[in-house]
Amino acid sequence: MDKKIEKKKWTAKRVVILLLLLTVVPITAYQLFAKSTVSVLKVDREILRFSVVEHGDFQEFIPIEGNVIPIKTIYLDAILGGKVTEVFKDDGDFVNIGDTIATLHNPNMTLDYMNKETQMIDIINNLQNTKASLEQNQFNLKKELLDYEHQLQSFKKEFEVNAILIDKKAISKKEFDDSKRTFEYWRNKVNLTRASIVKDSIATNLQLAQLQQSIGRMERNLDQVKENLKNLMILAPMEGQLSSLNMDMGELKNSGDRLGQIDIVSDFKVSARVDERYIQRTPLGQLCILEDQNTRYEMAVAKIHPEVNGGMFEIDLVFKNEVPKHVKRGQNVRLKLLYGEQTSATLLKRGSYFHDTGGSWVFVFNEQENKAYKRNITLGKQNTEYFEV
Repeated sequence: MDKKIEKKKWTAKRVVILLLLLTVVPITAYQLFAKSTVSVLKVDREILRFSVVEHGDFQEFIPIEGNVIPIKTIYLDAILGGKVTEVFKDDGDFVNIGDTIATLHNPNMTLDYMNKETQMIDIINNLQNTKASLEQNQFNLKKELLDYEHQLQSFKKEFEVNAILIDKKAISKKEFDDSKRTFEYWRNKVNLTRASIVKDSIATNLQLAQLQQSIGRMERNLDQVKENLKNLMILAPMEGQLSSLNMDMGELKNSGDRLGQIDIVSDFKVSARVDERYIQRTPLGQLCILEDQNTRYEMAVAKIHPEVNGGMFEIDLVFKNEVPKHVKRGQNVRLKLLYGEQTSATLLKRGSYFHDTGGSWVFVFNEQENKAYKRNITLGKQNTEYFEV
């Protein structure tokens, strides 16, 4: 009878193969995985640049350049056109209020003033003559009334005497009637004259008031014409330094031409241009720092010009407290325009790595191992020196 022979599952050959697989495959897989995830680059240490990551105070700012200009400027424009006849001041001179800088000559304006002056003087004289005539008429009426009242008193007495005599039959009725009519005539004449004087007085006073107003207007017009002639003299409206003077002897200037300017040099401000990206973040009063000769001067944004030219907008800054004594007009200065409050943060020095990595990762050096490891980072605010990590 045949006997079934059982085949062995774990032969010596199979065991050896399994051991080899369990040993070689993991090693091979590890080597493949390691090569796919880790790269090693050996670099000469002498060409590397190191910076220390530190924890400290951080202030966001942008550097800007500004130009020192006077705190206030008054422009001199020609109110009336004319030919420059005299120039009394030079560019750079200091002037006081009312100083004569130059004079212009305008023959047409001078002739026009003379004609208007003559016309106005004639009109004023005529008005004054009319006024005198009205006053004389009032005087004559009052004088007549005085005479009429004197006559009335005489005829009144005569009438009263005749009234007594007629009762005594001493005079005829005709004489009495004549004296009565004469008395009543002068009485009515006096009454009419008085009423006429009252009426005429009211009209005269009204006319005189209107004439006086007209004379006043004419005199003011004449004064205005005379004042216009004064505009041919270029006077300093304030104390300061004369600059940008644009007048030469014999030169013809038109009305509205810019003749120069006067600068207040007792104080200064700074005009600067800022990238338009910061226009929404730059309000009035924004703090700015001027560092000069190891001294920190605080400034504030006093004016923001609305125009944007070439991707930049302009601001005016004024000193909050002390003004640097050595600052000169026209000087260029470097400033730090501050944004936000000073905070405590992890600080990373700026460097060229930002352009290579986009600021998403850096190499962190381990001095003990003499190796650097790539590490992902997230950058926040920045200034010219540091990134906030």
